[in-house]
Amino acid sequence: MIYRNRPSSPAGKSRAIQHARWARGTQRMAGPCLLGAAAGVACGALQALAGASREASAGMVAGTVSIAAQAGQADSSQAPKLPEIVVYLEPVAEGVTFELPSEPARVGQRGAKFNPATLVIAAGQRVEFLNDEIDPIEHNVFSESPGNSFNLGLFPPGESRGVVFERPGTVRLYCSIHRYMDGVVFVAPTPFFAQPDANGRYEIKGVPPGQYLLKTWQKRPRYKDQSIPVTIDAADAESKSINVELSRT
Repeated sequence: MIYRNRPSSPAGKSRAIQHARWARGTQRMAGPCLLGAAAGVACGALQALAGASREASAGMVAGTVSIAAQAGQADSSQAPKLPEIVVYLEPVAEGVTFELPSEPARVGQRGAKFNPATLVIAAGQRVEFLNDEIDPIEHNVFSESPGNSFNLGLFPPGESRGVVFERPGTVRLYCSIHRYMDGVVFVAPTPFFAQPDANGRYEIKGVPPGQYLLKTWQKRPRYKDQSIPVTIDAADAESKSINVELSRT
């Protein structure tokens, strides 16, 4: 986690100094590494210790997403079904970066359908679009969504082409050959997101210390999206329990 901009408040400055000290300590533990078998073992142990230190300081945000009771609703059994929704964290400070997954996300196209039809990734992450058709059917994946537009051109079965999505937001996917094909990629600002289960429960693990906003995104917006402040302390990382209630107003 790197702060590129100087904090604008004394509290922010204190947190930045604390993060910098923690990062320097981690760097001293993790490297540099020397060549040789014995040195390699020692280096591996130090890197494992540094990783454990980072994991120990990470927090978790968990809770339940529900829909506010409507007028005339007798009990919770009459509550409408949750929409397809994502809960994610957005840093309050600008210029904060996070480690991204090393492997790209993947979307198949067998049967002229995007699979999965909805994909959630972090900004800066790569997505590989695989033409996994059994029959000799070509596809051309493209999007005209602002900030993330692309056109992969025609490619045959067995071939995969990738795109790096840099800008957070919603990306609508289409195929110029099959007009009925459509899909969605939601690009979250951080790798800290979750899709609630059928009961609305969610967990976001491994959150670095800092100040965030817990936000929601809906594939088909029906309710007002939420934005809730969350703080994960560096000195005492903990699990935050935050329930999110959706309403139409």
